Amino acid sequence: MLMLKTATVLEAISKRRRTARPAAHTGLSKNTIFAATHSAEDALVLLDARAGGLGTEHAAERLDAIGPNTIDAPTKTLARRIADAFIDPFAGILAALALVSLYIDVLAAPELQRDPSTVIVIGIMLLVSGGMKFIQEARSGNAAEALKDLVSNTCCALRDGERLEIPFDELVPGDVIRLSAGDMVPADARIITARDLFVIESALTGESEAVEKTAAATAVEGADGPALPLSACKNIVFTGTSVQNGTAMALVVATGSDTYLAASPRCSTGAARRARLTAASRASPCCSYASCSLWRRPSLPSTPPPRATSSTRCYSPRAWPWASRRRCSPSS
Repeated sequence: MLMLKTATVLEAISKRRRTARPAAHTGLSKNTIFAATHSAEDALVLLDARAGGLGTEHAAERLDAIGPNTIDAPTKTLARRIADAFIDPFAGILAALALVSLYIDVLAAPELQRDPSTVIVIGIMLLVSGGMKFIQEARSGNAAEALKDLVSNTCCALRDGERLEIPFDELVPGDVIRLSAGDMVPADARIITARDLFVIESALTGESEAVEKTAAATAVEGADGPALPLSACKNIVFTGTSVQNGTAMALVVATGSDTYLAASPRCSTGAARRARLTAASRASPCCSYASCSLWRRPSLPSTPPPRATSSTRCYSPRAWPWASRRRCSPSS
């Protein structure tokens, strides 16, 4: 009885947070707003697309004109990385001690009693600490880039009426993609058909509970296009989210820098990086419970997590050549 009351209270709090959090947001592109407030047929006409997908040549032309479906994080210059390595609270304390010692032992001391050894030692400590931090960050950045190059994320898309596995960065507006349980959403897309589709949008909203998505057009009373809240887009799936349950066919309406993930102030570079790392971790067919956020459902009642067994260990992507090139079966 106590557990039932606790679950009821938690569910009420979760609903109150979901209804109070959404606000007017300008992170939605014009294509996304139009697709959300109109039917799927109107969205197909807007993007000059068909339900059977784009042609290969047409998709290549759009890819050349629009660019790849990637969110480029701003790169730090060498001077900025050096500054970040030396500017921290510990370095500030050492610098303050060095200034005090410089004044007491050198500037304010008589000429015969001046001793700059303390200042020299603290200066060496600052250089060693900053240099080690700079080297460690450079090595970790190189390792992350190498790991990202090992994994190729693909999605099931329709090209010339056939289902093909294509990389995320080759998607263009007008592509028709197929989503199923466990898939990462590669781009902002408008649902054409859906069957029991639930999507986890915690990367965008912070809400752990899955959201149901349908193909019905969004009708928001008293709100214009730019003020369309994220919670009202029940027919749009966004980049960086993941499918928890169900299947769907969706029309890509925004890619790259035009997506909500790239334009939203809440979803900064850190959020985009976490979304890419989550996609990279899910590219491996064997994913442990600790690294697979698909099963993270803190709200009650929830599905119990799978037990970690020997078959759920994470292995290197090199050992699984089919991890980045899985076939898209027509019967699936």
